[in-house]
Amino acid sequence: MKIFAYCFREFDEKPFWDNLIKDFDGEYGYTTEYPCPENVYLAEGYDAISATPCNLDADMLERFYAVGVRYI
Repeated sequence: MKIFAYCFREFDEKPFWDNLIKDFDGEYGYTTEYPCPENVYLAEGYDAISATPCNLDADMLERFYAVGVRYI
């Protein structure tokens, strides 16, 4: 599975993600930005996104769906 993480903190989350992805034979990408209409495109080609609690209203969910995201 390919997962894209928003609001990513390299200083404490990267080791966790590196181990997680290795254990599940997956792939991940990330940005330190919160998800917004202007950066939904970053998740294109990923199966899922991870984000801290933020506003993922119907419009945002539709945008993520349009770029192929199926899991949040």
